[in-house]
Amino acid sequence: MEKSALISATYYTIYSIFIFYQQSLTRNFRGSSQTFLSVITIFSAIGMLGQLAYFFYYGWNVSWLESLAICAGSIIVGAIAGGILERLSVFKWFETDGLIS
Repeated sequence: MEKSALISATYYTIYSIFIFYQQSLTRNFRGSSQTFLSVITIFSAIGMLGQLAYFFYYGWNVSWLESLAICAGSIIVGAIAGGILERLSVFKWFETDGLIS
């Protein structure tokens, strides 16, 4: 892969990790504000649509093979990073009862 593809893969992976945490917050939401839950759910769905749009855009304009490699690498790195951050309890303060009420 070229340098630009590696940069694109890096940004795509970081974006995927943020989307993962939005989805995690939606699944584990314990706050009382259903409006906030709705907003997070909508933004999570928009984020997933953005990822799919980028996947197809990059595949159509650059290379489908690179697009698949970026997507697969993002899934692997995101799973590893998500597992590590989950074990370290990073971002758990988002899911507390008192923060979002």
